[in-house]
Amino acid sequence: MFWWESDIDSCHDELMGVINELNDNHYERMQANLDFLRVYSQRKYDLQDFRHGVVKTASYALDKRDDMRMRMNVTQSMIDTITSKIGKNRPRPMYLTEGGDYSLKTKAKMMGRMMEGLFMQTRLYDLMPKIFQDSCIFDIGVLKIYSEDNKIQIERIFANEILWDMDDALYGEPQSLYQVKKVHKSYLLDRFSGFSTQINNISIGKQDETPDSDLCEVVEGWHLPTSEDSDDGRHVICIEGATLLDEEYGRSQYPFLVLKWSDSIVGFGGISLAEQLYPVQREINALCIRIQQSMHFLVSQWCFFRQGLRLHHLTSETNLEQSFITMDNLLWFTPLQQFILKSLPIWTDSIRGHMRSVGFQSYLQQERNLQDWNQVLPCVFIMT
Repeated sequence: MFWWESDIDSCHDELMGVINELNDNHYERMQANLDFLRVYSQRKYDLQDFRHGVVKTASYALDKRDDMRMRMNVTQSMIDTITSKIGKNRPRPMYLTEGGDYSLKTKAKMMGRMMEGLFMQTRLYDLMPKIFQDSCIFDIGVLKIYSEDNKIQIERIFANEILWDMDDALYGEPQSLYQVKKVHKSYLLDRFSGFSTQINNISIGKQDETPDSDLCEVVEGWHLPTSEDSDDGRHVICIEGATLLDEEYGRSQYPFLVLKWSDSIVGFGGISLAEQLYPVQREINALCIRIQQSMHFLVSQWCFFRQGLRLHHLTSETNLEQSFITMDNLLWFTPLQQFILKSLPIWTDSIRGHMRSVGFQSYLQQERNLQDWNQVLPCVFIMT
């Protein structure tokens, strides 16, 4: 039995089972959205924390493993640029008459002013640039439009809160749509005062899973009518163990404005700008890191000596800031670099003249009794 065909007593159980299955099916999509968000913001996000309603790992610092690596965030630059150019537009609907008299034209003009005032009241012009930015980062940008206390309300929805059946949405028009969101307990108690016991029990039950026990997972589901004459459309709001709202839904559209940067060939989700730039961004990061490493190795000289040699003569005569690493400690280097360093004594005979020409002459005069040239290694540059 489908959840929209079940009675009110078992509807929440059926719907929660569907949500658990959809969470598993949307795992890769949710993780990809967080990866694109990480590329844009350079902050680390964890999917489990989002599911628990607490964003703990959204640190305000870069990833500690590579926070000193040079980057050129082309993704953020392009998204911010196109958002600033398109987001500054303020479109509004206009009501026009066709062959109407003065009275009808006046009504149309007043209706246009009313819509402009409604946009101002709901702060739509402030919210739409963020929705457009979401569509550039995530697969969808979602704006929810609903009625509460006889007033029109709008709300920005995080893309990972929206779920749908992948098979049902193969052609981009799912028959059912779901929103899973963490809502504060006080809001639920104020709006659904008749379910205070169930709401408080949910909070206590989730206390071990989430320290913020005041947040409850609320599932809202919509099922569109099969046809204009059918009455199987349904709108349900439920929590674990209770159905808070159950009503018939007769509209042919969901209460969401879904914005996509680019439509996908199959499926309901779109293709974001961050996803299109992801291969380019990875290649740019790799090139920047290689340039940074090359510059670090080239701007400083590295001299390698065997442990036990007197190094103060070399530093005092050449007056250079050298970096000394003993041959007994090669743990810092890659296997290829270790092979190069261990092979250097074999090459010293062929570069003896070069050693005399770069400031080693005075050091060699003071070490006349040193006959084993394999104990002295020249200055080498390592390119990785």
